[in-house]
Amino acid sequence: MTVEGAGKLVLVVLLLVLASCGGPGSDREGFGTGQPSDAPRFTFGSELPEEFEAEVTLVSFTDGNVQSTTPHLIAKSGKRILLVTNYGEPNERAVLRLSREESYLLDRRTRAYVEWTANESDYQSDEERIHSMVGGILVLFDQELADFERVSSADGIDQYSVWLPGDEGVTRYIYYDPELERTVRQDTTASGDFGEVFVRRNIKRFSLKAGKGRFEIPHHYKKVTPKRQ
Repeated sequence: MTVEGAGKLVLVVLLLVLASCGGPGSDREGFGTGQPSDAPRFTFGSELPEEFEAEVTLVSFTDGNVQSTTPHLIAKSGKRILLVTNYGEPNERAVLRLSREESYLLDRRTRAYVEWTANESDYQSDEERIHSMVGGILVLFDQELADFERVSSADGIDQYSVWLPGDEGVTRYIYYDPELERTVRQDTTASGDFGEVFVRRNIKRFSLKAGKGRFEIPHHYKKVTPKRQ
């Protein structure tokens, strides 16, 4: 794969992750009208809860081959945010925001942290990342905008085909737990001159309470300057 092709692939995977909340309007006939009575009902409506913690695994495939598997831990309580990438692995890294003015970068391998002066756009980017990684699964879709069609049901999980504005060339399925009233998995596929890209997101664990100490810097981590980091 050329550098240009690899760049396109990364862009496509990113767009598939962000696409969970839909895209621009479309002239699809019947779009967003006449929802079937068995359309899924989402506990959180169109907003995420003020406090929660979730483990999310993101898997991407290209032409049937696994490209990456990345576990994440995401926690939020009011304005406090924790975003952990490669959760539980030696190369785990995290962004910890205690307020809009107080932020830290944590590195598990070196057991070090850096104080980081973030700006408003950084905070907004993290909010958007949370919504794309978690909100796109838990809240998922505005019922007035999305079209659902039940495909199958097995082991207490209902599979739906979902169509959103801007979904031309995109195939999307959700796996919905009616007891929890939330989605536990989402599969999205896009095809084009880059080949076929498939992204799966699983919520392995979800709680309405952030874990104890989630918004604290581990006591054995040392503070370093950005130059040394």
